[in-house]
Amino acid sequence: MCLLDESNPTNNLSNPQLYHPVKTKKQHMTPLQGLIFGVGVVLCETPINHPFFVGKIRSQNKMPLPSYNILKISNLMKWYRGLSPRTLGLMAIAGSQVSWYASLLRIFVDKGKKPTPLQNMAIAFSSGFCSSVFASPAEQLGLSQNYKRGNLWNTIRRRIERRGVRGLFTGFVGTGLRDGFFTYTYLRGANRLDETIQPYLNSIIPSPVISFAAKPLAGAASAFLAQPFDTGKTKQQGLIRPKSLIKTIHNIVKKEGIIGLYKGYPQHAAQVALAITIYSTAFNRFTSFLEQPSPTWNLSSWNFLWFVRFF
Repeated sequence: MCLLDESNPTNNLSNPQLYHPVKTKKQHMTPLQGLIFGVGVVLCETPINHPFFVGKIRSQNKMPLPSYNILKISNLMKWYRGLSPRTLGLMAIAGSQVSWYASLLRIFVDKGKKPTPLQNMAIAFSSGFCSSVFASPAEQLGLSQNYKRGNLWNTIRRRIERRGVRGLFTGFVGTGLRDGFFTYTYLRGANRLDETIQPYLNSIIPSPVISFAAKPLAGAASAFLAQPFDTGKTKQQGLIRPKSLIKTIHNIVKKEGIIGLYKGYPQHAAQVALAITIYSTAFNRFTSFLEQPSPTWNLSSWNFLWFVRFF
């Protein structure tokens, strides 16, 4: 007896004798998935966020800000100087951050353990610090393009001729510390803040509103903690003969006071708050999707139709 209804194949989708999952398994993010996620979120976030970055580095280096009359194309282009090296760099940066984070987490998953909050912090922070291998040259080139016009390849050539390949890694430590704070914030910190304030505010503010507001708040706090390292790093990259990060920060404080370390903070805080909101929201959605029990299907065209209908 034939169980298929050839006149209406959709009816076959409800037949439990033909279409059912074999088993379910919980997936965890792989390093490759982390790399793909990082590249994708950068392509969405960087065009929106780049003008804040330009404002920050120009303020830190006492350079005049471009005109706010962005209806004029030439003014708008000034706000987007250095976009290409920064985008390429951030693709490698975010991809390596999430990929490294996923790799370290899988060590715990494979052993059947769950990392503690402190271990999660250490994993996320170290992932961000290691990504400065890509971040330091990218920001060095972006800063150079804001000082002097030129395409990406001419900028790379000029920097190498002036300081050598080693010069591309000026400000590596400051970049690593700043990116460590940033990476922890969007991978874990924003969620921790949300979990902390929810019990106190959910009776008067809707829970989704609290969750959304926690992300830019965490981003602004992260920018505040990382700002001294970021300012020192930017100063190092702008000097012809850069000194160490500690000496650079000491000279800034000596000449301008503590407030000198926070030049460009409004732009930096806006940049990081927006980035954390986008990165953290996207990361939460991505991990939630991956961690849902997913069926392993028999190789059948009817199972494929069941899968399409399910979604």
